[in-house]
Amino acid sequence: MALSFRCEHCGKDIVVRYLKIGEVAKCRHCGNYVAVPEESIEIESVPEQVRSTTGTVPGISSETQSPPITNPWTGIWFHPREAIRLALAGNRQTEAYAFAGIYGIVHNFHLMQRYGVSPELGISLWEITAANIFAGAVFGYLMLVLYSWVTSWVGRLLGGTSSVTNARIAIGWACLPYAALLIVIPLMFIDPQTFVYQPRTQISVSALYGYYFVLRSIITIWFLLIIVSAISEALRLSIGRSILVLLSPIILLVPASFLLILLYAQIYR
Repeated sequence: MALSFRCEHCGKDIVVRYLKIGEVAKCRHCGNYVAVPEESIEIESVPEQVRSTTGTVPGISSETQSPPITNPWTGIWFHPREAIRLALAGNRQTEAYAFAGIYGIVHNFHLMQRYGVSPELGISLWEITAANIFAGAVFGYLMLVLYSWVTSWVGRLLGGTSSVTNARIAIGWACLPYAALLIVIPLMFIDPQTFVYQPRTQISVSALYGYYFVLRSIITIWFLLIIVSAISEALRLSIGRSILVLLSPIILLVPASFLLILLYAQIYR
Protein backbone atom coordinates (compact mmCIF):
# COMPACT_ATOMS: atom_id res chain seq x y z
CA MET A 1 0.00 0.00 0.00
CA ALA A 2 1.03 3.62 -0.54
CA LEU A 3 -0.21 7.02 0.59
CA SER A 4 -1.13 9.86 -1.74
CA PHE A 5 -1.51 13.51 -0.74
CA ARG A 6 -1.06 17.00 -2.15
CA CYS A 7 2.03 19.15 -1.46
CA GLU A 8 1.04 22.14 0.66
CA HIS A 9 3.64 24.30 -1.08
CA CYS A 10 3.20 23.67 -4.81
CA GLY A 11 -0.07 21.70 -4.95
CA LYS A 12 1.44 18.72 -6.80
CA ASP A 13 0.56 15.14 -5.89
CA ILE A 14 3.01 13.12 -3.80
CA VAL A 15 2.99 9.34 -3.46
CA VAL A 16 4.96 7.66 -0.67
CA ARG A 17 5.41 3.95 -0.04
CA TYR A 18 7.47 3.68 3.14
CA LEU A 19 6.30 6.68 5.14
CA LYS A 20 3.53 6.87 7.73
CA ILE A 21 1.25 9.74 8.71
CA GLY A 22 3.25 12.43 10.48
CA GLU A 23 6.58 11.45 8.94
CA VAL A 24 8.39 13.71 6.50
CA ALA A 25 8.51 13.48 2.69
CA LYS A 26 10.35 15.65 0.20
CA CYS A 27 8.40 16.98 -2.77
CA ARG A 28 10.37 16.36 -5.96
CA HIS A 29 8.62 19.23 -7.71
CA CYS A 30 9.39 22.14 -5.36
CA GLY A 31 11.97 20.52 -3.05
CA ASN A 32 10.15 21.43 0.16
CA TYR A 33 9.66 19.03 3.07
CA VAL A 34 6.09 18.08 3.92
CA ALA A 35 4.69 16.04 6.80
CA VAL A 36 2.39 13.28 5.57
CA PRO A 37 -1.09 14.57 6.55
CA GLU A 38 -3.86 12.56 8.21
CA GLU A 39 -6.12 13.10 5.21
CA SER A 40 -3.76 11.11 2.98
CA ILE A 41 -5.47 8.61 0.68
CA GLU A 42 -4.44 4.96 0.68
CA ILE A 43 -3.82 3.60 -2.80
CA GLU A 44 -2.73 0.29 -4.19
CA SER A 45 0.97 -0.49 -4.52
CA VAL A 46 2.81 1.90 -6.78
CA PRO A 47 2.91 0.55 -10.35
CA GLU A 48 6.08 -1.16 -11.48
CA GLN A 49 7.02 1.67 -13.83
CA VAL A 50 7.14 4.04 -10.85
CA ARG A 51 9.70 1.83 -9.08
CA SER A 52 12.49 3.03 -11.31
CA THR A 53 15.60 4.93 -10.37
CA THR A 54 13.75 8.20 -10.85
CA GLY A 55 10.60 7.01 -9.11
CA THR A 56 8.35 9.47 -10.94
CA VAL A 57 5.41 9.45 -13.33
CA PRO A 58 3.78 12.47 -14.98
CA GLY A 59 2.07 14.66 -12.37
CA ILE A 60 3.18 12.53 -9.40
CA SER A 61 6.16 12.91 -7.11
CA SER A 62 7.10 9.60 -5.49
CA GLU A 63 9.32 9.10 -2.43
CA THR A 64 10.79 5.63 -2.99
CA GLN A 65 13.22 5.36 -0.11
CA SER A 66 14.08 2.90 2.63
CA PRO A 67 12.13 3.07 5.91
CA PRO A 68 13.02 6.48 7.43
CA ILE A 69 14.16 7.42 10.90
CA THR A 70 11.64 9.00 13.27
CA ASN A 71 13.93 10.50 15.94
CA PRO A 72 16.53 13.13 14.90
CA TRP A 73 18.28 12.87 18.28
CA THR A 74 19.59 9.41 17.44
CA GLY A 75 19.37 9.66 13.66
CA ILE A 76 21.83 12.57 13.43
CA TRP A 77 24.68 10.20 14.34
CA PHE A 78 24.29 7.77 11.44
CA HIS A 79 21.61 9.26 9.16
CA PRO A 80 22.28 13.02 9.25
CA ARG A 81 20.32 13.85 6.09
CA GLU A 82 17.14 12.19 7.33
CA ALA A 83 17.58 13.76 10.78
CA ILE A 84 18.00 17.23 9.27
CA ARG A 85 14.82 16.68 7.22
CA LEU A 86 12.89 15.97 10.41
CA ALA A 87 14.40 18.97 12.18
CA LEU A 88 13.62 21.26 9.23
CA ALA A 89 10.08 19.98 8.86
CA GLY A 90 9.44 20.58 12.56
CA ASN A 91 11.23 23.98 12.56
CA ARG A 92 13.22 22.78 15.59
CA GLN A 93 15.26 25.90 16.28
CA THR A 94 15.15 25.66 20.08
CA GLU A 95 17.23 22.47 20.12
CA ALA A 96 19.57 23.96 17.50
CA TYR A 97 20.36 26.91 19.78
CA ALA A 98 20.79 24.58 22.77
CA PHE A 99 23.23 22.30 20.92
CA ALA A 100 25.23 25.30 19.71
CA GLY A 101 25.42 26.64 23.27
CA ILE A 102 26.64 23.30 24.61
CA TYR A 103 29.13 23.14 21.72
CA GLY A 104 30.54 26.48 22.89
CA ILE A 105 30.80 25.24 26.49
CA VAL A 106 32.68 22.09 25.41
CA HIS A 107 34.95 24.23 23.23
CA ASN A 108 35.77 26.50 26.19
CA PHE A 109 36.49 23.54 28.45
CA HIS A 110 38.82 22.18 25.80
CA LEU A 111 40.73 25.48 25.71
CA MET A 112 40.71 25.61 29.50
CA GLN A 113 42.18 22.11 29.68
CA ARG A 114 44.70 22.75 26.91
CA TYR A 115 46.15 26.02 28.19
CA GLY A 116 45.38 25.68 31.88
CA VAL A 117 44.51 28.25 34.53
CA SER A 118 47.37 30.15 36.11
CA PRO A 119 47.34 29.98 39.95
CA GLU A 120 48.69 33.55 39.96
CA LEU A 121 45.25 34.84 38.95
CA GLY A 122 43.94 34.19 42.44
CA ILE A 123 40.70 32.76 41.02
CA SER A 124 39.45 29.33 42.04
CA LEU A 125 38.91 26.53 39.55
CA TRP A 126 35.15 26.60 40.16
CA GLU A 127 34.93 30.33 39.46
CA ILE A 128 36.81 29.83 36.21
CA THR A 129 34.50 26.92 35.39
CA ALA A 130 31.35 29.02 35.93
CA ALA A 131 32.77 31.82 33.77
CA ASN A 132 33.64 29.35 31.01
CA ILE A 133 30.14 27.86 31.03
CA PHE A 134 28.55 31.29 30.64
CA ALA A 135 31.04 32.52 28.04
CA GLY A 136 30.84 29.24 26.14
CA ALA A 137 27.05 29.37 25.89
CA VAL A 138 27.18 32.96 24.61
CA PHE A 139 29.93 32.05 22.14
CA GLY A 140 27.95 29.07 20.83
CA TYR A 141 24.82 31.17 20.35
CA LEU A 142 26.66 33.95 18.51
CA MET A 143 28.58 31.41 16.43
CA LEU A 144 25.34 29.81 15.28
CA VAL A 145 23.71 33.15 14.38
CA LEU A 146 26.69 34.52 12.46
CA TYR A 147 27.78 31.26 10.85
CA SER A 148 24.28 30.42 9.63
CA TRP A 149 23.97 33.86 8.05
CA VAL A 150 27.30 33.51 6.22
CA THR A 151 26.66 29.93 5.06
CA SER A 152 23.17 30.81 3.83
CA TRP A 153 24.50 33.80 1.88
CA VAL A 154 27.38 31.84 0.33
CA GLY A 155 25.06 28.90 -0.32
CA ARG A 156 22.73 31.06 -2.35
CA LEU A 157 25.70 32.33 -4.38
CA LEU A 158 26.54 28.70 -5.18
CA GLY A 159 23.00 27.87 -6.26
CA GLY A 160 21.36 26.96 -2.95
CA THR A 161 17.73 27.83 -2.35
CA SER A 162 17.50 27.71 1.43
CA SER A 163 16.94 30.36 4.11
CA VAL A 164 18.97 31.51 7.10
CA THR A 165 16.53 29.66 9.37
CA ASN A 166 17.11 26.35 7.59
CA ALA A 167 20.87 26.84 7.71
CA ARG A 168 20.65 27.67 11.43
CA ILE A 169 18.64 24.53 12.21
CA ALA A 170 20.97 22.31 10.19
CA ILE A 171 24.18 23.70 11.72
CA GLY A 172 22.75 23.63 15.25
CA TRP A 173 21.63 20.01 14.98
CA ALA A 174 24.97 19.05 13.44
CA CYS A 175 26.60 20.26 16.70
CA LEU A 176 24.84 17.52 18.69
CA PRO A 177 27.62 14.87 18.42
CA TYR A 178 30.29 17.36 19.53
CA ALA A 179 28.02 18.68 22.28
CA ALA A 180 27.74 15.10 23.56
CA LEU A 181 31.34 15.45 24.81
CA LEU A 182 29.87 17.46 27.69
CA ILE A 183 28.97 14.10 29.23
CA VAL A 184 32.66 13.17 29.69
CA ILE A 185 33.91 16.65 30.68
CA PRO A 186 33.16 16.06 34.42
CA LEU A 187 35.62 13.15 34.35
CA MET A 188 38.40 15.66 33.78
CA PHE A 189 37.73 17.13 37.25
CA ILE A 190 38.87 13.89 38.87
CA ASP A 191 42.36 15.30 38.59
CA PRO A 192 42.18 19.08 39.29
CA GLN A 193 45.74 19.47 37.97
CA THR A 194 44.28 18.86 34.52
CA PHE A 195 43.17 22.50 34.41
CA VAL A 196 46.23 24.08 36.06
CA TYR A 197 48.70 25.89 33.83
CA GLN A 198 52.05 24.13 33.44
CA PRO A 199 55.06 25.06 31.31
CA ARG A 200 55.15 23.06 28.11
CA THR A 201 58.37 21.37 29.14
CA GLN A 202 56.80 20.03 32.34
CA ILE A 203 53.47 18.76 31.05
CA SER A 204 52.73 15.15 32.00
CA VAL A 205 49.93 13.58 30.00
CA SER A 206 47.69 11.39 32.16
CA ALA A 207 45.91 8.30 30.86
CA LEU A 208 42.57 10.04 31.44
CA TYR A 209 43.57 12.94 29.22
CA GLY A 210 44.86 10.50 26.60
CA TYR A 211 41.49 8.76 26.41
CA TYR A 212 39.69 12.12 26.23
CA PHE A 213 41.99 13.31 23.43
CA VAL A 214 41.31 10.19 21.33
CA LEU A 215 37.55 10.43 21.93
CA ARG A 216 37.50 14.14 21.07
CA SER A 217 39.47 13.53 17.87
CA ILE A 218 37.02 10.86 16.72
CA ILE A 219 33.98 12.99 17.56
CA THR A 220 35.51 16.03 15.79
CA ILE A 221 35.96 14.07 12.56
CA TRP A 222 32.43 12.70 12.91
CA PHE A 223 31.11 16.22 13.53
CA LEU A 224 32.77 17.56 10.37
CA LEU A 225 31.28 14.79 8.24
CA ILE A 226 27.82 15.38 9.72
CA ILE A 227 27.90 19.15 9.29
CA VAL A 228 28.83 18.79 5.60
CA SER A 229 25.85 16.48 5.08
CA ALA A 230 23.61 18.82 7.08
CA ILE A 231 24.59 21.87 5.02
CA SER A 232 24.15 19.87 1.81
CA GLU A 233 20.63 18.87 2.84
CA ALA A 234 19.54 22.26 4.17
CA LEU A 235 20.97 24.34 1.32
CA ARG A 236 20.30 21.68 -1.36
CA LEU A 237 23.87 21.67 -2.60
CA SER A 238 26.35 19.00 -3.65
CA ILE A 239 28.90 17.72 -1.14
CA GLY A 240 31.68 19.62 -2.92
CA ARG A 241 29.83 22.94 -2.75
CA SER A 242 28.82 22.25 0.84
CA ILE A 243 32.50 21.91 1.76
CA LEU A 244 33.13 25.31 0.14
CA VAL A 245 30.25 26.75 2.17
CA LEU A 246 31.71 25.21 5.34
CA LEU A 247 35.09 26.83 4.63
CA SER A 248 33.61 30.15 3.50
CA PRO A 249 33.91 31.94 6.89
CA ILE A 250 37.62 31.12 6.96
CA ILE A 251 38.05 32.21 3.34
CA LEU A 252 36.19 35.47 4.01
CA LEU A 253 38.11 36.07 7.24
CA VAL A 254 41.46 36.48 5.42
CA PRO A 255 40.54 39.55 3.28
CA ALA A 256 38.47 40.96 6.15
CA SER A 257 41.49 40.77 8.48
CA PHE A 258 43.69 42.34 5.81
CA LEU A 259 41.26 45.26 5.44
CA LEU A 260 41.15 45.77 9.20
CA ILE A 261 44.94 45.87 9.34
CA LEU A 262 45.01 48.47 6.56
CA LEU A 263 42.36 50.52 8.35
CA TYR A 264 44.27 50.33 11.61
CA ALA A 265 47.47 51.42 9.83
CA GLN A 266 45.69 54.41 8.28
CA ILE A 267 44.25 55.55 11.61
CA TYR A 268 47.44 55.24 13.65
CA ARG A 269 50.10 56.05 11.03
